[in-house]
Amino acid sequence: MNSLKKLSKRVRPLLGTFVEVTLFGDEDYSSIITKAFERAGELEKIFNCHDPESEISLCNKSSDPLNYKKSKALAFVLQESFEIFRISKGAFSPYSANSTSLDLNGLSKGFIVDQMVETILNDNPAHQGLVNAGGDLRYFNCTNRTVDIRLNSIGTRRITIHKNAIATSSLNTATNDKHSSTEYSKQLRSGLTPDHTVSVLAHNCMLADALTKVALFAGFEVLQKCAMVFKADILVFDAHGELKEMFKDHES
Repeated sequence: MNSLKKLSKRVRPLLGTFVEVTLFGDEDYSSIITKAFERAGELEKIFNCHDPESEISLCNKSSDPLNYKKSKALAFVLQESFEIFRISKGAFSPYSANSTSLDLNGLSKGFIVDQMVETILNDNPAHQGLVNAGGDLRYFNCTNRTVDIRLNSIGTRRITIHKNAIATSSLNTATNDKHSSTEYSKQLRSGLTPDHTVSVLAHNCMLADALTKVALFAGFEVLQKCAMVFKADILVFDAHGELKEMFKDHES
Protein backbone atom coordinates (compact mmCIF):
# COMPACT_ATOMS: atom_id res chain seq x y z
CA MET A 1 0.00 0.00 0.00
CA ASN A 2 2.54 2.62 1.16
CA SER A 3 6.05 2.73 2.59
CA LEU A 4 4.58 3.77 5.94
CA LYS A 5 3.13 0.71 7.67
CA LYS A 6 0.86 2.38 10.22
CA LEU A 7 -2.32 4.06 9.15
CA SER A 8 -5.43 5.77 10.45
CA LYS A 9 -8.65 5.00 8.61
CA ARG A 10 -12.29 6.00 8.93
CA VAL A 11 -15.32 5.19 6.76
CA ARG A 12 -18.64 7.06 6.75
CA PRO A 13 -21.75 7.03 4.56
CA LEU A 14 -21.70 10.30 2.63
CA LEU A 15 -22.39 11.66 -0.86
CA GLY A 16 -24.62 8.71 -1.70
CA THR A 17 -21.80 6.23 -1.12
CA PHE A 18 -19.24 5.23 1.53
CA VAL A 19 -16.33 7.65 1.91
CA GLU A 20 -13.05 6.34 3.30
CA VAL A 21 -10.22 8.55 4.57
CA THR A 22 -6.80 6.99 5.14
CA LEU A 23 -3.71 8.71 6.56
CA PHE A 24 -0.31 7.06 6.92
CA GLY A 25 2.00 7.75 9.87
CA ASP A 26 2.51 7.31 13.58
CA GLU A 27 0.30 10.14 14.87
CA ASP A 28 -3.31 10.24 16.02
CA TYR A 29 -5.13 11.73 13.04
CA SER A 30 -8.67 11.42 14.39
CA SER A 31 -9.11 15.18 14.76
CA ILE A 32 -8.08 16.10 11.21
CA ILE A 33 -10.11 13.23 9.74
CA THR A 34 -13.14 14.56 11.61
CA LYS A 35 -12.53 18.02 10.11
CA ALA A 36 -12.34 16.53 6.63
CA PHE A 37 -15.70 14.80 7.07
CA GLU A 38 -17.22 17.97 8.52
CA ARG A 39 -16.08 19.89 5.44
CA ALA A 40 -17.65 17.24 3.20
CA GLY A 41 -20.91 17.52 5.11
CA GLU A 42 -20.96 21.30 4.65
CA LEU A 43 -20.43 20.95 0.91
CA GLU A 44 -23.01 18.19 0.53
CA LYS A 45 -25.60 20.67 1.84
CA ILE A 46 -24.63 22.98 -1.03
CA PHE A 47 -24.65 20.51 -3.95
CA ASN A 48 -27.31 17.94 -3.04
CA CYS A 49 -30.06 18.36 -5.66
CA HIS A 50 -32.27 15.93 -3.75
CA ASP A 51 -32.39 18.26 -0.72
CA PRO A 52 -34.98 21.01 -1.35
CA GLU A 53 -33.12 23.27 1.11
CA SER A 54 -29.66 22.85 -0.43
CA GLU A 55 -28.08 25.88 -2.02
CA ILE A 56 -28.30 24.47 -5.53
CA SER A 57 -32.00 23.64 -5.03
CA LEU A 58 -32.68 27.18 -3.84
CA CYS A 59 -30.70 28.49 -6.80
CA ASN A 60 -32.87 26.46 -9.18
CA LYS A 61 -36.02 27.81 -7.54
CA SER A 62 -34.95 31.40 -8.13
CA SER A 63 -36.16 33.37 -11.13
CA ASP A 64 -32.61 33.71 -12.48
CA PRO A 65 -30.43 30.76 -11.37
CA LEU A 66 -27.28 31.87 -13.19
CA ASN A 67 -27.32 35.28 -11.46
CA TYR A 68 -28.43 33.94 -8.09
CA LYS A 69 -26.05 35.03 -5.31
CA LYS A 70 -23.94 31.93 -4.75
CA SER A 71 -21.43 30.76 -2.20
CA LYS A 72 -17.79 30.71 -3.26
CA ALA A 73 -17.86 26.91 -3.60
CA LEU A 74 -20.98 26.78 -5.78
CA ALA A 75 -19.78 29.66 -7.97
CA PHE A 76 -16.41 27.98 -8.52
CA VAL A 77 -17.85 24.55 -9.40
CA LEU A 78 -20.45 26.11 -11.69
CA GLN A 79 -17.75 28.06 -13.52
CA GLU A 80 -15.65 24.92 -13.96
CA SER A 81 -18.72 22.99 -15.13
CA PHE A 82 -19.48 25.43 -17.91
CA GLU A 83 -15.84 25.38 -19.02
CA ILE A 84 -15.91 21.58 -19.30
CA PHE A 85 -19.32 21.83 -21.00
CA ARG A 86 -17.82 24.21 -23.58
CA ILE A 87 -14.64 22.27 -24.31
CA SER A 88 -16.41 18.90 -24.39
CA LYS A 89 -19.05 20.33 -26.76
CA GLY A 90 -21.82 19.33 -24.37
CA ALA A 91 -20.68 15.76 -23.61
CA PHE A 92 -20.53 16.91 -19.99
CA SER A 93 -23.50 19.00 -18.90
CA PRO A 94 -24.17 21.12 -15.79
CA TYR A 95 -27.91 20.52 -16.25
CA SER A 96 -30.28 17.70 -15.35
CA ALA A 97 -31.30 15.43 -18.21
CA ASN A 98 -33.95 17.07 -20.42
CA SER A 99 -34.08 20.09 -18.10
CA THR A 100 -32.72 23.58 -17.57
CA SER A 101 -32.23 22.91 -13.84
CA LEU A 102 -28.63 23.06 -12.68
CA ASP A 103 -27.29 19.67 -11.59
CA LEU A 104 -23.62 19.40 -10.67
CA ASN A 105 -23.66 15.80 -9.47
CA GLY A 106 -21.45 14.95 -12.43
CA LEU A 107 -18.44 16.52 -10.72
CA SER A 108 -19.46 17.78 -7.26
CA LYS A 109 -18.53 14.50 -5.55
CA GLY A 110 -15.05 14.82 -6.99
CA PHE A 111 -14.86 18.45 -5.87
CA ILE A 112 -15.88 17.47 -2.34
CA VAL A 113 -13.16 14.80 -2.27
CA ASP A 114 -10.64 17.45 -3.33
CA GLN A 115 -11.86 19.75 -0.57
CA MET A 116 -11.47 16.99 2.01
CA VAL A 117 -7.87 16.58 0.87
CA GLU A 118 -7.33 20.34 1.02
CA THR A 119 -8.65 20.37 4.60
CA ILE A 120 -6.15 17.66 5.54
CA LEU A 121 -3.22 19.36 3.82
CA ASN A 122 -4.08 22.72 5.38
CA ASP A 123 -3.43 21.03 8.71
CA ASN A 124 -0.04 19.80 7.48
CA PRO A 125 1.13 19.87 3.83
CA ALA A 126 3.24 16.77 4.51
CA HIS A 127 0.32 14.48 5.42
CA GLN A 128 0.22 11.29 3.35
CA GLY A 129 -2.88 9.34 2.47
CA LEU A 130 -5.94 9.07 0.28
CA VAL A 131 -9.68 9.74 0.15
CA ASN A 132 -11.92 7.22 -1.62
CA ALA A 133 -15.56 8.09 -2.33
CA GLY A 134 -17.07 5.10 -4.09
CA GLY A 135 -14.40 4.95 -6.79
CA ASP A 136 -13.55 8.66 -6.91
CA LEU A 137 -10.10 8.43 -5.39
CA ARG A 138 -7.56 11.13 -4.56
CA TYR A 139 -4.03 10.49 -3.29
CA PHE A 140 -1.86 13.06 -1.56
CA ASN A 141 1.90 12.81 -1.03
CA CYS A 142 1.87 9.09 -1.87
CA THR A 143 4.55 7.54 -4.07
CA ASN A 144 2.76 4.19 -4.36
CA ARG A 145 -0.57 4.82 -6.08
CA THR A 146 -2.00 1.41 -6.93
CA VAL A 147 -5.77 1.06 -7.24
CA ASP A 148 -8.27 -1.67 -8.12
CA ILE A 149 -10.80 -0.27 -10.59
CA ARG A 150 -14.24 -1.88 -10.83
CA LEU A 151 -15.01 -3.17 -14.32
CA ASN A 152 -18.78 -3.72 -14.40
CA SER A 153 -19.72 -7.25 -13.39
CA ILE A 154 -16.44 -8.96 -14.31
CA GLY A 155 -14.52 -7.84 -11.22
CA THR A 156 -11.59 -5.48 -10.84
CA ARG A 157 -8.34 -4.63 -12.53
CA ARG A 158 -5.30 -3.35 -10.66
CA ILE A 159 -3.43 -0.41 -12.15
CA THR A 160 -0.77 2.00 -10.91
CA ILE A 161 -1.55 5.64 -11.62
CA HIS A 162 0.91 8.49 -12.10
CA LYS A 163 -1.55 11.29 -11.30
CA ASN A 164 -3.19 12.16 -7.99
CA ALA A 165 -6.79 11.27 -8.83
CA ILE A 166 -8.85 8.65 -10.63
CA ALA A 167 -12.58 8.25 -11.28
CA THR A 168 -14.32 5.31 -12.94
CA SER A 169 -17.76 4.97 -14.52
CA SER A 170 -19.84 2.98 -16.97
CA LEU A 171 -23.31 3.47 -18.36
CA ASN A 172 -24.53 0.38 -16.49
CA THR A 173 -23.41 1.74 -13.12
CA ALA A 174 -24.53 5.28 -13.95
CA THR A 175 -28.09 4.37 -14.92
CA ASN A 176 -28.46 2.36 -11.71
CA ASP A 177 -27.27 5.30 -9.59
CA LYS A 178 -30.06 7.73 -8.75
CA HIS A 179 -27.48 10.32 -7.69
CA SER A 180 -25.62 10.24 -11.00
CA SER A 181 -26.12 12.95 -13.60
CA THR A 182 -24.64 10.60 -16.18
CA GLU A 183 -28.28 9.79 -16.98
CA TYR A 184 -28.16 12.21 -19.88
CA SER A 185 -30.49 11.98 -22.86
CA LYS A 186 -27.47 11.03 -24.95
CA GLN A 187 -26.30 7.99 -26.84
CA LEU A 188 -23.01 6.32 -26.12
CA ARG A 189 -20.43 7.18 -28.74
CA SER A 190 -19.95 4.71 -31.55
CA GLY A 191 -18.14 1.54 -30.52
CA LEU A 192 -19.10 1.63 -26.85
CA THR A 193 -21.67 -0.52 -25.06
CA PRO A 194 -23.13 -0.23 -21.54
CA ASP A 195 -20.60 -2.90 -20.51
CA HIS A 196 -17.59 -0.72 -21.31
CA THR A 197 -15.88 1.04 -18.41
CA VAL A 198 -14.02 4.35 -18.48
CA SER A 199 -11.41 5.53 -16.01
CA VAL A 200 -9.93 9.01 -15.97
CA LEU A 201 -6.62 9.94 -14.35
CA ALA A 202 -6.26 13.64 -13.51
CA HIS A 203 -4.57 15.96 -11.04
CA ASN A 204 -7.79 16.36 -9.04
CA CYS A 205 -10.97 14.37 -8.52
CA MET A 206 -13.33 17.03 -9.81
CA LEU A 207 -11.84 16.85 -13.30
CA ALA A 208 -11.54 13.05 -13.22
CA ASP A 209 -15.20 12.78 -12.19
CA ALA A 210 -16.44 15.12 -14.93
CA LEU A 211 -14.33 13.61 -17.70
CA THR A 212 -15.74 10.11 -17.17
CA LYS A 213 -18.97 11.49 -18.68
CA VAL A 214 -17.04 12.98 -21.58
CA ALA A 215 -15.38 9.59 -22.17
CA LEU A 216 -18.78 7.92 -22.51
CA PHE A 217 -20.35 10.35 -24.94
CA ALA A 218 -17.79 12.50 -26.79
CA GLY A 219 -16.14 11.71 -30.12
CA PHE A 220 -12.45 10.97 -30.55
CA GLU A 221 -11.40 14.52 -31.45
CA VAL A 222 -13.18 16.01 -28.45
CA LEU A 223 -11.77 13.34 -26.14
CA GLN A 224 -8.20 14.02 -27.23
CA LYS A 225 -8.71 17.77 -26.85
CA CYS A 226 -10.13 17.32 -23.33
CA ALA A 227 -7.24 15.05 -22.37
CA MET A 228 -4.73 17.68 -23.47
CA VAL A 229 -6.54 20.77 -22.15
CA PHE A 230 -7.24 19.25 -18.73
CA LYS A 231 -3.97 17.25 -18.59
CA ALA A 232 -5.83 13.98 -18.07
CA ASP A 233 -5.46 10.39 -19.25
CA ILE A 234 -8.69 8.70 -20.37
CA LEU A 235 -8.77 4.88 -20.38
CA VAL A 236 -11.54 2.82 -21.99
CA PHE A 237 -11.94 -0.86 -21.07
CA ASP A 238 -14.09 -3.28 -23.05
CA ALA A 239 -16.65 -5.73 -21.66
CA HIS A 240 -13.85 -8.24 -20.97
CA GLY A 241 -11.75 -5.78 -19.00
CA GLU A 242 -9.17 -5.25 -21.73
CA LEU A 243 -7.81 -1.77 -22.38
CA LYS A 244 -9.41 -0.72 -25.69
CA GLU A 245 -8.53 2.98 -26.00
CA MET A 246 -6.32 5.55 -24.32
CA PHE A 247 -6.36 9.32 -24.72
CA LYS A 248 -3.36 10.97 -23.08
CA ASP A 249 -2.52 14.50 -22.03
CA HIS A 250 0.17 14.81 -24.70
CA GLU A 251 0.55 13.82 -28.32
CA SER A 252 1.72 10.21 -28.70
